[in-house]
Amino acid sequence: MSEGTGLKAESYIGSLIGAREVNQDAWLAEAERLVFAVADGVGGGLRGEVASAMAISVIKEKVFKATDLRSSFNQAQAAIFKEAMEVHGEPIMGTTLTAGLIEGNFLYICHVGDSRCYCFREGQLILLTEDQDYYDDNLESSVLSSYLGIPTEEFVLKIFEEKFPLKSQDKLLFCTDGLHRQLEDPRIVEIMRGYASDSACIVKELSQQATASSQHSDNVTLVLVDLV
Repeated sequence: MSEGTGLKAESYIGSLIGAREVNQDAWLAEAERLVFAVADGVGGGLRGEVASAMAISVIKEKVFKATDLRSSFNQAQAAIFKEAMEVHGEPIMGTTLTAGLIEGNFLYICHVGDSRCYCFREGQLILLTEDQDYYDDNLESSVLSSYLGIPTEEFVLKIFEEKFPLKSQDKLLFCTDGLHRQLEDPRIVEIMRGYASDSACIVKELSQQATASSQHSDNVTLVLVDLV
């Protein structure tokens, strides 16, 4: 738990493999430094678990204030792209990344891909990020339009940034897409309302329900942050 210069924070983490063979998610929850993040290796690419771990490592090592966020994303992009080219000879490693840092009474967010950050306030769920994806008719599935490791000579790395005012008693939920693609927002809200006083149970219930399908569930990683 950390007092910082404003709000205190306490974090709860859950990460389940679901029906996949490998958990390609990674996370960071440093309540003392008020830095939180989730990353999800890009499906269809190679070594997604390496890419997500690299992204989280950069956030852990480089982010100490809000102005560090964007530069850390660019550093992670360069590192992942370089690793892919050196090991595979082509840019086939990638990861989403949603990272936040609390300064005073504000949450500063940087984000690429389709992992998310929500604020749960007074029984309502507020989405703070924008999914960077589109539906591909040929593949009949969603495809990321931006991620770390993207070949920037062909595509643009789009880094979403947001500053959000926080209140005591807010809960912040950082999650990979294994949660929101398996559970609709109304169900997430229902669980969070039902266990509002027990954040550990919120994480457990959301994780277990999102991975309840033994055939189709994705990796699910959650970082839930209580603010007081």
